[in-house]
Amino acid sequence: CLARALMGYPPVIRDRGKDRAQEKGRSGNVRVGSMAPDFSLKNADGETVTLSELKGNVVMIDFWATWCGPCIAAMPAVQKMHEEYESKGVKIYGINTWERGDAVKFKKDKGYTYGLLLEGDEVAKQYGVTGIPAFFIMDHEGRVIYAGQGFNARAIRQALDRGVDRLEKSGKAPKTDDGDKPKDEKGKDGDKPKDGEKPKDKPKDAPKEAPKDKPKP
Repeated sequence: CLARALMGYPPVIRDRGKDRAQEKGRSGNVRVGSMAPDFSLKNADGETVTLSELKGNVVMIDFWATWCGPCIAAMPAVQKMHEEYESKGVKIYGINTWERGDAVKFKKDKGYTYGLLLEGDEVAKQYGVTGIPAFFIMDHEGRVIYAGQGFNARAIRQALDRGVDRLEKSGKAPKTDDGDKPKDEKGKDGDKPKDGEKPKDKPKDAPKEAPKDKPKP
């Protein structure tokens, strides 16, 4: 339910000996304020996605698995974030980790359209993930602005808003739809009157000459 999603979902802990990684502001080896470790993973189409090549966007990654109850419970909210923030320069990827099923089929059957990256076990180690879901958000420069295990919708949204705000202030935010609209078919801006000028009158048709009288026979 919505109230439960707002409260958040605790992670499924794989290594309880390292559970202290859930301290505020860090998750394992990755701390807020540090540069995010780079990685490359294949998506569902076999294409390679590299984190460093996504600079200029706010990036959120979610470590998850099909057998993880809290991961599945968080996915509708993650999908909603994708739909809300995609046009603002945010890219969201679910990194499938510790998988025992078919992540591609699962995500397709559920109708989730945000990014999917496969075989993320080594990247999970790189980020010090000990429980899933685990979320990391990077600003447009690749700096970590959120790191946490479990799903806290409010905190994640606040971090996304901070990332979008930084992106907009950098002047590198994507253009809105208004900037992509084609100009008037009638011509260029130079044909339009400038501010304060009256539009030029269209030239009147030249008067037709009166027919001459034919000479009488």
